[in-house]
Amino acid sequence: MEILIISPTLYPDHIGGGEMFNYNIVQYLKMHHAVSVFTSAKSGISGVKKYQIKKILSTKLSYLLNLSYTLFKERNVNDIVFVSHTDDIHWLYYIMFPIFKKVFGLKYFVILYSGRFIEWDFPFPHRLFFRNANVVVSLDENVQHHYQKITKSKIQYLAQSCDLFINIEKRSKSELKAAFNIDQEQRIVLFFSRFHPIKSPETLLNAINYFDEEYLVKNKVVFWFCGAGDYLNTFVRNLNAKPELSKFVKVWGRVSEEDKIAIYKMSDIFVQTSLSEGSPPITLEEAMKNGIPTISTRIKEISSHYEEDVNILLFQIQNPKELSEKIKMLLENPQIAQKIGENAKSAYEKLASNTSMFFDIEKYLNEAANL
Repeated sequence: MEILIISPTLYPDHIGGGEMFNYNIVQYLKMHHAVSVFTSAKSGISGVKKYQIKKILSTKLSYLLNLSYTLFKERNVNDIVFVSHTDDIHWLYYIMFPIFKKVFGLKYFVILYSGRFIEWDFPFPHRLFFRNANVVVSLDENVQHHYQKITKSKIQYLAQSCDLFINIEKRSKSELKAAFNIDQEQRIVLFFSRFHPIKSPETLLNAINYFDEEYLVKNKVVFWFCGAGDYLNTFVRNLNAKPELSKFVKVWGRVSEEDKIAIYKMSDIFVQTSLSEGSPPITLEEAMKNGIPTISTRIKEISSHYEEDVNILLFQIQNPKELSEKIKMLLENPQIAQKIGENAKSAYEKLASNTSMFFDIEKYLNEAANL
């Protein structure tokens, strides 16, 4: 099957759940099919043809003209077009798909990741986009119900499972700390996410204020923030406004895949502070596969997948004091931390049926191509 995947942004150029998921689905599908990708990402994927979005005046115009050109060029080549939906792209972008379906018989499959429940100012083109899709799949039940309501179209639900292509660092923690010139006794609390207000990285930053400086120094505790995004500069400004924290905080920003898997291996605690998620973040799943004791906000998308105080610790949204208490409990109780980390890894492995999930997506693509 010939498949064109529409992913305006893509991992590793962009760190986000949707971008990482698309990267992984490309890796899976290319093993069985001829795959091409339409994206603004500069990084390519081996064995995959790339249609690079070229800048033409505004971003909106660039997407529209590049997409029109790519769909026209590929109109007689692809059996199905895979479209990952995101809320922050103009409706002109989405209306191209039903137009190409009407004129050229385009078949397209839509997948929904977003946990944001928006109401469109101009809903007609969005509804047209969804109603004309051959198959629409959501990886979250709440998202499914919301979009069925606002689009008046049928949307399939497919439970999201864990990431098939998570790499694990083979070197030991001590070897990595030596290689990165890090104190062997240093204890690392890790935040790894796309920087966006909905991810609320300030919650962890504010939690540091509840620790005495003497405690952090004595226990050699540091806080690492990894990831990219438009909000990163704002976060750094907020950090700079708190100079008393600078000696305990390291902002890595965007990291390579090689550094990412090393950072996970070196970390002692993983913290997830999101206000909302469509499904468990891939970074949280990566931490769990590494056996890192994990602390997360108490949101349905996390609590419904994992068991509180068994394989994960939970705290109330935007409650830095409670978060600091959970971190301190893990720091002071290494046996509990180890057990939660081991249970997290087991929970990940139990849920790790991503081959099945990608296989199900592949079946939906086949179904859409044959409608």
